[in-house]
Amino acid sequence: MTSFAFVCLWITFSALTYLILFINQQELLSTTINAETQLLENLIGWELTGQIIWAALISSCIVGLFFTITRLKEGKSTYNIILLVTLHLGFFFAFEYCLLKLLWSYQLTKKYEDILGVSLVRTDVIQNFLFTNSGAMSYYGMIIIPALLGFTAVLLTFLVQGTQKKAIQHEEIELLQKAHEIVEEKPETNNEDLKKVEGIGTHMAEKLFNTGIRSLRDLAESDPEKVAESLDISIESASIFINAAGSLIRARKTAKRLRTE
Repeated sequence: MTSFAFVCLWITFSALTYLILFINQQELLSTTINAETQLLENLIGWELTGQIIWAALISSCIVGLFFTITRLKEGKSTYNIILLVTLHLGFFFAFEYCLLKLLWSYQLTKKYEDILGVSLVRTDVIQNFLFTNSGAMSYYGMIIIPALLGFTAVLLTFLVQGTQKKAIQHEEIELLQKAHEIVEEKPETNNEDLKKVEGIGTHMAEKLFNTGIRSLRDLAESDPEKVAESLDISIESASIFINAAGSLIRARKTAKRLRTE
C-alpha cells in the first residue's frame, strides 16, 4: 500500500460520501412539513426507534467486518478467500448505508423538533458542532463526516487487501512445502536410472538393487568395497561408478537450480 494510493482512495470515498450527504441536505432543507403536534411527536418517536435499529445494524456490520478479516487470515483456499472478500464487501456497504441512514434519521428528528419549537432529545457538544438546530449539517459537519467515513472505508479496504495477500501467500507457501515434501519423499531415481552410469547395464543394476543400492544417491554414498563385492569388480572400477553417480546427482541439482532461476 502506497501513501499516494491511500490518499487517492480517501479523497474518492470522501467525495462520494459528501455528494450523498449534500443531496440529502438539499432534500431536507427543501422539504416542507405541515403536520399536527401529535403527529410530529409520533414521528420523532418513530425516528428514535429507527435510530436504535440502525445503531444495532451498524454494530452487527462491524462484527461481521472483523469476523471476515479474522477468517481471511486463516484462508485455506482461493475459493474461501473469494467468498470471504465478497462477504466483507457486503458488510462494508451495509455499514456505510446504515450509518448514512442513522445520520438522516437524526437530522429528521432535529427538523421535527425545530418545527415544534422544542427539544425532546438531549444533544451533546459534538452534535451541536456537527449539526444546526434545524437538523441540517453545519459547515464543519459537511467536511468532517465525509472525511471520517472516507478514511474508514479506505482503512477497511486496505486492511482486507493486506489480509487477503497474506492468506494467498500462506496458501502458496503451503503448496510449495507440500511439493517439496513430495519431491523429498519420492525416490530420486530407480533401478533404470542406475543404468545411466556409464558401464552399468541391466545385469549390474539388478545386482546393485538386490544388495540395497536402489538409486543413484545410494550408489554415490556406497562404500567402494561393497560395490566391488556386489558386482565382482575391482575397487578402482567401483570407485569410478560411485564418482560417476555423484556427478550425475550434482548435474541434476544444477539443472534444477537453473530452471528455478
